[in-house]
Amino acid sequence: MAVMAVDSQPNMIVACTFPELVIIDPRIGRPDGFSRFVMEEGSVVQLAFWQNSVVLASRSKALMQFDLRMGRTCVRESIQTESPPRTMSVLNDIVYVGDNAGNVYLYDLYDRFKMVEMFEMCETKAQIRALVPRNGYMIVGSSDGELKAVLSVKGPNGLKVLKSHYCGGEVSCGHYNDETLAILNGTIGVVTIFLP
Repeated sequence: MAVMAVDSQPNMIVACTFPELVIIDPRIGRPDGFSRFVMEEGSVVQLAFWQNSVVLASRSKALMQFDLRMGRTCVRESIQTESPPRTMSVLNDIVYVGDNAGNVYLYDLYDRFKMVEMFEMCETKAQIRALVPRNGYMIVGSSDGELKAVLSVKGPNGLKVLKSHYCGGEVSCGHYNDETLAILNGTIGVVTIFLP
């Protein structure tokens, strides 16, 4: 059994294995602290906490909202993407999904994952592998090695790139915490740290 995605918050960890969502929470009263739920979707590429739920993106082009209190999927919607999702993040009430063809899609959590915006990020159609939304902009890393910060709104002249950096190999994944960005370069196996 392989772990496909994992996220955590104080007192709780969620992980998606194939085909289960595993919740580790010492407060649930079971000796092992584990709860397992069978997911009807195929491979989950990413998950993230949102309020009292977990949002999941799957390779079958679906977004799901799993309610932690009810222990079941309460919303499941097929989404329009050019290719299957590769990564996903949540900020405020928006789900950011990066696909295998260089696009980033924004979906509204309060409107059953209705698409709000679509951005073409890579002319080379590279996979979006790192996606870090921030207030007003997002950081996007792709398999062609490009890492860039772009405005989250299209201007009259298209996408506004605030800053761009070439990582010397493909970006495998990225994580942002405490105003620090960590990017894994999968080609040479190096983690690069970026500070504001």
